[in-house]
Amino acid sequence: MGALKSKIARNKIPLTLVATCIAVASLNRDLVTLLVFAMALGIYTWRRYDSRMFVGTAISLLVVCAVLLALGDEYHANQVAVWAYYSLATGVLGLLIEYVREERRRRKRNQPITLRNLSNKRFP
Repeated sequence: MGALKSKIARNKIPLTLVATCIAVASLNRDLVTLLVFAMALGIYTWRRYDSRMFVGTAISLLVVCAVLLALGDEYHANQVAVWAYYSLATGVLGLLIEYVREERRRRKRNQPITLRNLSNKRFP
């Protein structure tokens, strides 16, 4: 039972972070919003969460923006567009970090055997 609760909590943390970022963005404090999104990106990178969640959030926010524009509410549509931009930028930076991390890991595995590589290994 404890493992199941831990897994559920682990799956809710990324959603909670995205919701927190959007909630803070709604306060219209640019510096605070930037810091919160940067903190969320750091947590996503550190915990290796999927950064595509921010990209999906940005797409959803753009749909909301289009609906608001269709209803004639340009002011709120502009605000939602800014939130979508923050979310998209965070998601793309997270994906870039994941790509670089995987590329380094791939290079390390496919590294040719040289004397320098062998001298760094410790044999039992």
